[in-house]
Amino acid sequence: MSSQKIKLRYKDRDILFKKEYTQLKIRVTLNWLEVFMLLITSFFIVLKISLSFNFGTILPSTGIAILSSLVIIFTFSYFRNYHLKITRFDKEDIYKKISNDLIEGAKNNE
Repeated sequence: MSSQKIKLRYKDRDILFKKEYTQLKIRVTLNWLEVFMLLITSFFIVLKISLSFNFGTILPSTGIAILSSLVIIFTFSYFRNYHLKITRFDKEDIYKKISNDLIEGAKNNE
């Protein structure tokens, strides 16, 4: 290995960061969409089932459907490990990954 430092080009790093960050935002958005669709679907299915079992009027059936759909969502979220927000640590991980990739690429080019 040479004793000189490997210089990273900021333009390349920024372009790669924007690409990775955009992909992360898309994944988070898709996770929110999946949770929302699961909520709506489970709500209507449980509502239909509870209305068919004649649990009284629409109000108790709606309450049962809301509680059941929330339990279903929390269960799925626990097992699927949904990534629902982007934190500072996610951004740092992206920068570290990109910097390591660029350093490895620069070492291979020498």
